[in-house]
Amino acid sequence: MRKETCVLILLSSFIMIGCRSALLDTMRENEEREQRLVVKDEQLRALEDQNQYLLQEKEKLASDLNQKTMTLDELNSRLNELIVENSRIKAATVAEKKNKAMAVRNLERYSKEVKSLSGDKDLSISEKEKRIKQLKQQIIENLQQ
Repeated sequence: MRKETCVLILLSSFIMIGCRSALLDTMRENEEREQRLVVKDEQLRALEDQNQYLLQEKEKLASDLNQKTMTLDELNSRLNELIVENSRIKAATVAEKKNKAMAVRNLERYSKEVKSLSGDKDLSISEKEKRIKQLKQQIIENLQQ
């Protein structure tokens, strides 16, 4: 009987050691997951802040276009700022990548049009102002989509 009790105690000890090891592994994995979750949460907050900033800049540009007369250089500068900020955003889904690419194409197209207008010496001042006004309206419509 003593031998059986010793074997039973020894077997129980091995089972307990195995359970403790498994429990420690699970706890370590949980800690690692929590750390990854904290990092991902920080990244999400940074992306949300960046997105909020871009939305504010977009609204500010639309408002400025409506409220004041901008020079071509000012308009081109603002468009370039939006291009740079947009390039910093990371797109996760296919739809986000498509929207981001379309936004970049539109911003670059507007920037080229502004440069073209500023370099065109054949246009009269009134014709340039008319085209600038049309371009501003296109940009506003695009920003509101």
